[in-house]
Amino acid sequence: MESAAELYAAVKRGEGLLSYSSKSARVLTQKLCEKGFDREIAERAAEILKNKGLINEQSDMEREVERCVRKL
Repeated sequence: MESAAELYAAVKRGEGLLSYSSKSARVLTQKLCEKGFDREIAERAAEILKNKGLINEQSDMEREVERCVRKL
């Protein structure tokens, strides 16, 4: 069972990680697990951050496609 304090800490750490660069929910979950958070907490934190609009995989994908097209 997740505690509110652990979840809050994971969300805050996730916000910090996302401030450096955008990440998918999967990558953010992995990074949070590497930082010592339980997988369930990490997944829930990623979901919260996605719901807050801090993880936008569609936008990230479009930006990456545009970057690759510019290289051509």
